[in-house]
Amino acid sequence: MLFRSALAAEAPRIGTILMISVLTLLLGTTSMELAAGTEIDADRELRVSGVANVAAGLGGGLLGLTGMSLSMLGRNASKDSRMPGIVAGLICGAAALGAAAWIDRLPVFVVAALLFSNGTGLLVEWIWRGRAKLPAADYLIVVLIVVVVGMAGFLQGVAIGIDRKSTRLNSSHMSESRMPS
Repeated sequence: MLFRSALAAEAPRIGTILMISVLTLLLGTTSMELAAGTEIDADRELRVSGVANVAAGLGGGLLGLTGMSLSMLGRNASKDSRMPGIVAGLICGAAALGAAAWIDRLPVFVVAALLFSNGTGLLVEWIWRGRAKLPAADYLIVVLIVVVVGMAGFLQGVAIGIDRKSTRLNSSHMSESRMPS
């Protein structure tokens, strides 16, 4: 009985986490599709993420989502190989088994340079090359999202992006419906 009342009290927070996770996963999947130039099965990604998160929760783990930056880093490092995923899994497994102390021995500048290189590559793709690939209004939305994420945070950037894009889609739909037949 105590468990049910505690679960009921946390239901709004659980629902919020669920919605944010689903949105983040779908936005990340769509971003990876565009960046990689291949189609990704969103239904499969949702199912795999759900099963993995249930397994992690049963083991006392945290929520996990596909990270675009690390996924693209692995893809760019080795286009047609599963080796980046295997190496990442081995590192996580070793850390889980207690070998995390050796991570302190990695030079910070190596990890920082890797993250900087990956982040710069994504910014160049979306901001510099995006201006030639996207319509002007969509490009301005992408720039707005980047600015809001940098100044306010990820969730605020996602919210403003969804708001601006839905407003743009709605206004274009309204203008099309007013055109004479």
